[in-house]
Amino acid sequence: MLRDTLTYTLPAMLSQGLGLILLPIYARVLTRDEFGAFDLLLAVTPIVMIVMSLEIQQGLARLRADADAEERRRMTGTAWIACTAGFLVFAVVGLSAPDLWGRLVFGRDDFGGIVRLGVISVTATAAYNVVLNQFRWELRSRTYAVVSSLYALVTVALTVVLTVVDRLGLSGVLISQAVAAVVATATGLVLLRGSWQWVVDRTHLRRMLAFSVPLIPASLSVLVTLYFNRVALRAFGDLGDVASYGVAARLAGFVGLLVIGLQSAVTPLVYDHYREKETPAQLAHMFSGVIAVCIAICVGLNAFAADLTVVLAGREYLSSAPLVALIAPALLMGQLYVFAPGMGIALKTRAQLAVAGVAALVDVLVNIALVPWLGALGASLAAVASSGAFLGLWVRESQKHYPVPFERRRLVHGLALFVVGSLAATIVRTSSAPLDTLGIVAKAAVILVCVGLLYRARLFEGVLAVVRDRTRPATTDPGSGTNG
Repeated sequence: MLRDTLTYTLPAMLSQGLGLILLPIYARVLTRDEFGAFDLLLAVTPIVMIVMSLEIQQGLARLRADADAEERRRMTGTAWIACTAGFLVFAVVGLSAPDLWGRLVFGRDDFGGIVRLGVISVTATAAYNVVLNQFRWELRSRTYAVVSSLYALVTVALTVVLTVVDRLGLSGVLISQAVAAVVATATGLVLLRGSWQWVVDRTHLRRMLAFSVPLIPASLSVLVTLYFNRVALRAFGDLGDVASYGVAARLAGFVGLLVIGLQSAVTPLVYDHYREKETPAQLAHMFSGVIAVCIAICVGLNAFAADLTVVLAGREYLSSAPLVALIAPALLMGQLYVFAPGMGIALKTRAQLAVAGVAALVDVLVNIALVPWLGALGASLAAVASSGAFLGLWVRESQKHYPVPFERRRLVHGLALFVVGSLAATIVRTSSAPLDTLGIVAKAAVILVCVGLLYRARLFEGVLAVVRDRTRPATTDPGSGTNG
């Protein structure tokens, strides 16, 4: 798990972290309205992935674990054909009335060209994600890293050329993403040529859809908790408000990069090893360690939020800095459900739908209540409320089917340290100017003290024990004379 997490995390910092890597360019070559429009387009991609593919990728991931090699190839080919058909429907609908979609989504009459490029970019990116996920299902973490890194590098290179050199603005950004997705998808198909058959197996299709279709509302509910804040900001404000929130989300997204790597590594491993008796305890150990690392990162992002905003986005977006302290833990809580895999293992898709639906409802209600009065701050508070509800309910339901012995005392200590550390980071951030030398020293001191206290609370102990067990040399059994 540790090895695969590192393998997935490093390319994730390139591919999934492109928003942060390219933030200095986006903030300087795009107007605030274009930045907000781009953020809304990014929210469309996962929706297309879920709705137009009928979430069949989830069915493939779960059911292939119990199939032989020939069945896996037929299942993969069937799933890919179904996804391709859905994506083509989206492309046709989107390209048929770009001006209408521009008015409905962006509230602008001059975004028809942007909509056309956005539809092409979203379709290509969705197809790329389908191919990329196949490497996860096959536990080919290194190949996953190569393909996703290729996508990231092509995106960065083309974005620089088309926006900084050719000054194409948002059009250049969308063209860069579309071309990178096509290149990475073609590469992935070549590397996966022995993993699929171009065939539609109706039996496998029915089995996968029976598992995946009930997950569509659940997955959409998860997306509501992630992206409805943009919709609310657009409805009660303008694209500039969406841009401010988008900058904060990209800065806070650094903590999500670690979790993205963990998600990529944990889910396939759990499905392969959940029958082994030591798996629940190892999940609990890993969870404590991950929480400790993420607490330190959240505190650090809070402390340096203003400095990072000035460096990466410019002083125009300084109002985004306070939002980072809320969005970072919200992103964290919304993704840690992988350490409570009970509902997935037990195939309890209806329970997953119920949990995600409650979280989505919380998000919608809090956004509607707070955004008209507090703007982006209200959207950030809504993210915290919905993510907390989602994680709490998910863990409670999953524990009924596959109990994980979470280390509660250590986690309570970690939560207390997070609250204290966040308060200290906020005080230091608000009492010093961005990039002030003394302020930077004080912020670094807050982070070091927080890490030291987390270590004293022994939140890292479980992970260290797992590593020691895996790396301990074999010992000799004196009674048998053989290696233990």
